[in-house]
Parts: sequence; C-alpha cells; structure tokens
Amino acid sequence: MSEWDSLVDEAAGGSYSGGARCHVARMYEELPPEGLTPVRNAIKNPSISASSLARSLAKRLGDRAPKAHSIGNHRRGGCRCQED
Repeated sequence: MSEWDSLVDEAAGGSYSGGARCHVARMYEELPPEGLTPVRNAIKNPSISASSLARSLAKRLGDRAPKAHSIGNHRRGGCRCQED
C-alpha cells in the first residue's frame, strides 16, 4: 500500500497531519502583546475581508504578515493549527 492509496479518504475527511503551522498562527507568536487581541478580533470578524486585513497587517508587519489566502484559509479552519 502506497501513501497515495489514502489520498481520496484523507481529502474527503479534511484530514491534514503534516507541515508547519499556518502563517496566521506564526504571526500570532511574533505579535507584540498589545497587538494580539486586536488582530485576533479582526480575524474573527467576518465583516472584514481577508484582503483588507492582509493589507492592514502588511503595513504593520511587512513581509511577515500573512497573505489574504492564508487568512481566509485560517478562518475556514482549513489550516493545520485550527486556532480561534
């Protein structure tokens, strides 16, 4: 049995067990204490678009800010960390 045999079942079940934590979780670890709560609240707020949030974060964090795709994926629970 190869590692590919379980691909369909794994993908259908949404299971993901490898890789690093998502960019959002890594950003949380690097934020100053005063930034953590506002950023978490913004990510939890569905009325703020991922693109808009990514731009605002990039102004403050530069290249360390997650991209809109990473924020959206994190919001949907599609990342490994499944935080928030």
